[in-house]
Amino acid sequence: MIVKVRINNIKKKIIDIFLYLYALLLILNCHSIYNNRVGYNLHISEIICFIAIILLFITVVFNYDNNRLYKGMIISICTMCFSLLFLIAHLGEGQEIAIIVRYIIFLPCVIIFFSIDRNNSMNFMVKISNVVVVIAVISLFFWMFGSVLQVIKPTGKVLVGWGGEYYKNSYFDIYYETQHLNFLNFNNWRNSGIFTEGPVYALVLNISLIIELFIKEKNNKFNIIIDVICILTTVSVIGLGALALSFLLKYVSRWGENNRFILISKLLSIFILIVIIMIVFNKILIAKTQTESYTFRIRDYVNAYNTWKTAPIFGKGYNYSAIGSSNSIGTVLADGGICLMLIYIMPMILAFILGNRKIKSAVVVFFMLYCFTIFQYTFIMLIMLAFFYSQVVDFKEY
Repeated sequence: MIVKVRINNIKKKIIDIFLYLYALLLILNCHSIYNNRVGYNLHISEIICFIAIILLFITVVFNYDNNRLYKGMIISICTMCFSLLFLIAHLGEGQEIAIIVRYIIFLPCVIIFFSIDRNNSMNFMVKISNVVVVIAVISLFFWMFGSVLQVIKPTGKVLVGWGGEYYKNSYFDIYYETQHLNFLNFNNWRNSGIFTEGPVYALVLNISLIIELFIKEKNNKFNIIIDVICILTTVSVIGLGALALSFLLKYVSRWGENNRFILISKLLSIFILIVIIMIVFNKILIAKTQTESYTFRIRDYVNAYNTWKTAPIFGKGYNYSAIGSSNSIGTVLADGGICLMLIYIMPMILAFILGNRKIKSAVVVFFMLYCFTIFQYTFIMLIMLAFFYSQVVDFKEY
């Protein structure tokens, strides 16, 4: 009996290490400096896909549930059908491998993984958040003592291919200075951590916050505080908006309490929060609308719509309009038309309809990020879609 317990503990530790590595690679794939350095190829995408297959095999062997596997396979087959149609429509364009890896191999694998093993899948989401928090703690240290106070000096420069090729300051290759900002009396480096720009870092931090507030069973206050502080230092309008929306929905999701004093207090707090958000956003938007950034964003939506009209069913092709775009929803629509858009939008709709109040809140915040940030072809995006798809399997368990 003791030997069996020890074997189970060892097995659990090995799986935990495996999941942490998997989580780290997913985060690095999301427009990190490591994934965009000129002249370097860490083959992160290939490793992620390989781990997804191995993880699915291990899960099926040790945690077999016929009913959940059946439901997960039905969902996977449906997504594969749309993916195959999209692939066939764009054969010969040189993007076949990217489409196969993401939509025909990786996405079905993680959908089945989330479907048949709810405990390990929830454990995996927690690990994604934990890895982000570790990155956040490191970035806050170097942002404060390096970028702001300049007590620590850059240790080198790296050539990054993001919107062109530029050299960026590096601090021991675990923190980078990528964007200098000057508006609203803020004249300093944005905290972009290990990512190509502040808004991308804010996106990753907000995904971590979504997990902490709406997906985990118990909130980790330390993780939440670190996420919030770090989002503020990215000085990203969308990041701040998603942050405010997350806490607003967190309050709303608890309105089932019968205590009248608590309810009135929450309503008053929300009113004050909304007023503060309106004042801050008004100032930020005034500053933004006087820059080219605002104009470019509006232009991206218009261009995406015009591109989609020329090929509404299957789009213009994978990665056709991704370069230079600032949002995922327009890029998916232009590149993949209705066919690819359904793969992205259906899990959010299903999770919103079938999920509990916390899951509904997670969908709302994530949809905001999907509409205003560019990460549609990253694996962490597909992980979130797979998690939302799995809510169909979990529906009767709530």
